[in-house]
Amino acid sequence: MSSEVFAIEDISGLIEKAHNILEITPELSLKYALLVEDRFSESDKERYSGIINRIIGDCYLRLEEPALAHKYVQKAYSFYESHNNIIEQVRINSLIAKIYLKEKNIDKAVEIYNEMIISSNLIGYSMGVITAINDMAFMYIEQGDFSIALEMLKSISNEELDQINKSLRMEILINFAYSAIRSNNLEGIEKLLKSTLTMAYEIGDKKPVKLCYRNFYQYNKVINNLPESYRYLELSYNISETIMKQDSHNQIAQILSQFEMDKKEQEISLIQEKNRKLEEANATIRKQKLFVETILDTIPSPIYYKDLNGKYLGFNRSWKEVFNKGLSSKQGKTVFDLFTKESADSFQLNDKELLKKKRLIRYESKMLLSDKKTHDMVFHKDVFRDEKGSIAGIIGVINDVTDLKKTTFELAKTNSYLEALFNSAPVGVCIFDINGTLSFANKYLGELFGFVGDEKGHSIFEFILEEDVDDVKSILKQNLGNSEKAPLDRRIKTWSGTILYAKISYTAVINPETKEVAIIGVVTDTTGKKIYEEALKRSERKLKEAISTKDRFFSIIAHDLRGPIGNFREIFRLLATNHNNFSDKERQSLMKELYKSADNTFDLLENLLNWSRSQSNELKHNPNFISLFDITSKTIKVIKAMTDAKKLTIINKIEVQQIGYFDKNMISTVIRNLLTNAIKFSYSGSEIVISSKRGEKYIEISIEDSGVGLTAETIDTIFNNSNISTLPGTNNEKGTGLGLILCKLFVEMNHGDIWVESIYGEGSTFKFNVPTDKLDNYSGI
Repeated sequence: MSSEVFAIEDISGLIEKAHNILEITPELSLKYALLVEDRFSESDKERYSGIINRIIGDCYLRLEEPALAHKYVQKAYSFYESHNNIIEQVRINSLIAKIYLKEKNIDKAVEIYNEMIISSNLIGYSMGVITAINDMAFMYIEQGDFSIALEMLKSISNEELDQINKSLRMEILINFAYSAIRSNNLEGIEKLLKSTLTMAYEIGDKKPVKLCYRNFYQYNKVINNLPESYRYLELSYNISETIMKQDSHNQIAQILSQFEMDKKEQEISLIQEKNRKLEEANATIRKQKLFVETILDTIPSPIYYKDLNGKYLGFNRSWKEVFNKGLSSKQGKTVFDLFTKESADSFQLNDKELLKKKRLIRYESKMLLSDKKTHDMVFHKDVFRDEKGSIAGIIGVINDVTDLKKTTFELAKTNSYLEALFNSAPVGVCIFDINGTLSFANKYLGELFGFVGDEKGHSIFEFILEEDVDDVKSILKQNLGNSEKAPLDRRIKTWSGTILYAKISYTAVINPETKEVAIIGVVTDTTGKKIYEEALKRSERKLKEAISTKDRFFSIIAHDLRGPIGNFREIFRLLATNHNNFSDKERQSLMKELYKSADNTFDLLENLLNWSRSQSNELKHNPNFISLFDITSKTIKVIKAMTDAKKLTIINKIEVQQIGYFDKNMISTVIRNLLTNAIKFSYSGSEIVISSKRGEKYIEISIEDSGVGLTAETIDTIFNNSNISTLPGTNNEKGTGLGLILCKLFVEMNHGDIWVESIYGEGSTFKFNVPTDKLDNYSGI
């Protein structure tokens, strides 16, 4: 370009021209910018160096020369950095990031975008933040990471969108809608698509309109609205033709600009270049038209389109096959030329309704097809528009639903039979997914679980006890692929909270294509059976205990009573036959032995009698307010002969005012048996201490000795009714083991507990408690 061209234009005008044609023709913009750079004076460099280097870098980026682009963009960044112009640095960073993307350096691009966001936030430059987020989102869209792109765009608030120019706002909304559709987040998308398309129409730029049509095409494809999807595909195709024509005009504008710069040298070559590019544009249009026609021919449903006068413009291959009509010969015809008057009138009436409503209509009609049979056909019709947005004609898609209706009817009939069968079954039948969500439950199961309303939405796990849920889930997942599965015996909880027992049999059905799992379950109420089994087990256990107890009872009678009574007999025989042969001292000794044996025998008989009465439910519980000190003192006096014989001391530390609510005879027996037990296992000359400790609701009584103590094994079984045993005392005293069993029985009948604390070789402390008041006087009991 000659220097005279620039003589009439100042530097700022040339820079403006280079900037204005940057998007239309970056080649020509680059020539202007480089020539301006050559003419820079020192003052020009100080003033314009930043913007001209940015334009040159942007041109090289668009011309696929990232290395040169990086060189000039870095110069621009250094210029603005030296002038502390952070806003322009942010704008330059946007170009730097795009250069890294051209070089496939994604990580570096993301780093630059993050720097943009941080810098913009520091200076409150919201446009920089929004631009960086939108550019990053578009980068992720290009990579197919639609969910990430969507989350990034969601971070831009409505208030921020309202503050930016319409062009950028529309670009963000288009990217947002496309990311949402491709990541299957469809809530509110249809409304957004419509508002974005309206904005694109207002701006008047056809490229955003095409992107909006693309979004509508993808949306309707996802929701399986094929006719609407195909309509927007054709609209996109039509506007693509317009855009390509516009591109051709842009190319012509480039040629004319170049022609003005050097008319004499470029006139012939520019005209040739224009014609070549126009031919390329037309070839592209023809290819795209052929591509669309190929797509239509691959669709199995009949498709047609016609103008506003009702004349057919074209058909796909399926239309010809279904209606047995040629294609080319029918173009330009109307429905009255191809179908019966009755059908044609119906079609025309629906076309008029469509043109009136200007939106998709759907209706069903019966048609006679090439197989000479009447078929049920569903028509989907909509309008298509020209590049100006005006309605240009009608496009229709026809689906044969004859077989579908037959199948649907048969399926409904089968489902009705199955539902009746399941609802008459005497067991619960249900279907649920791997998460437990019920899709079906028969009448029996609904009544068993106590559903309120529809079973759908309920989970099978709602009706399994909480502590069993994780175990049941684990078993179901482990056994999905097993053909043989053991039924689950579990407790279930009805809607009202009743606990039942059930046996759950199940089998899994896996969809081979979607891998979705449906589990068919059969629930049998085994509560009655379980109760019967438990009752049987209890009866068996009680029977065994009764037999064992009976054997022990007769053993005691045979052994523990036979011995003392035999002693009575022998002593009485000696006294009767040899009375005069004994001195008074010897006779007194025999009488003491006789008393001791009689006393032990009485205690044994008393315990046997009480135990026998308890086993036959003849023992009555008559609680009252009783002084523990009184009954303890009386018991100590009763057993004084036993303590004196072993030179033992019993210390009664129970306070005089300790009053409990219990059966006097039972607790007296407990204290006597525990004291007798302590005497038996205490060493001569030692002490036995009986004490009490009052709590809020109970009085705890302790009987402590320093005798032989108990082993851990003995402690575990000492109160076991099925393991009645006894050990010899410190003076080889004998017992039956019934005393402690009676203690446990009587304490529990008085709503208390009994236990023992012992260290072997150091002694034992037997403890039990009794209520301080009537139990119904306590709140919460």
